[in-house]
Amino acid sequence: MDSRCELLKELRSQAPNLSVHDRTSSFFAELQLYYNRGLAQEPLAIVRPTTEEEVSEVIGFCSAKGIPLTVRSGGHDFFGRSQAGNGIVLDMRLIDHITIAPDKTTATVGGGVLAGALQQELNAHDLFTPTGHSSSVGYASWACGGGYGFYVGTYGFGVDQIVQARVVVASGRVVDTDQDSELLWGLRGAGAGTFGVVTQLCVRIYPMPRLYAGLLAFPLSEASVLLEQFERHVSEDGIPDEFSGDAFVARPEMLQLASSVSCFVFLWCWTSVGGNVTRAKVYLDKIKSLGTVVVNTVEESKSSVGPSIISRTLS
Repeated sequence: MDSRCELLKELRSQAPNLSVHDRTSSFFAELQLYYNRGLAQEPLAIVRPTTEEEVSEVIGFCSAKGIPLTVRSGGHDFFGRSQAGNGIVLDMRLIDHITIAPDKTTATVGGGVLAGALQQELNAHDLFTPTGHSSSVGYASWACGGGYGFYVGTYGFGVDQIVQARVVVASGRVVDTDQDSELLWGLRGAGAGTFGVVTQLCVRIYPMPRLYAGLLAFPLSEASVLLEQFERHVSEDGIPDEFSGDAFVARPEMLQLASSVSCFVFLWCWTSVGGNVTRAKVYLDKIKSLGTVVVNTVEESKSSVGPSIISRTLS
């Protein structure tokens, strides 16, 4: 029996209920899929805790044995930092509980919850909290790492939503930020795996806003003029707090052939907390006037942008 097998046997004996997958597991290849598949590394094992106690056992074991450990939820880190060659990957996706407070102002979110699952649960209660552009991104790592997205102007960043956390530190000890305000301060912006493993966040939630969101695409040949005009518009009039977006270049097949030419695309989102989207429509017309619109999917919605309007258009 080689040292790898001996280590995993010891881990299984210390945490008998823990789900441990090595290269012999039929689920290993599936569990190892990441957003950036060009950076795949083979770990010693992928472990899937279901409780905070199991997270503590794994971290304590790895610390004691000197085994490299990394944490994953959505697996979207472009540089592959949620991978561990010859180490252990702590796959948090089974710690996916979501509990809405009775007063509907906060929600308790497990460390492995994905953004789409969180918004789906909140949508069912006509509630909302900011998330990123993609439904498959891990919420806790997104929020603790800054939490940039479409709703910054209206609600602030993801870090601004965090009011409490539970973290397992390197020794295996569980720390509640209600007893450690400095840890909470650090987590809110630098906490994506820096200080320990976040097993739970308590975050602010809000009544569901009305959204005016989707894609606005112009021919790529107009990009230079379009950007010059947009820059002039911003310098003269600024950007409304309710508006946010992103931009990218798309081939026709990325837009499900809605256009026959490559396009410069705005991801568009207007967040109306008061429910009135009249100003959104006026602003949309202003942006449309900057060039030749070839695709326009902007419409009213009560669903968050990532899992809904935009993902229905992009293939």
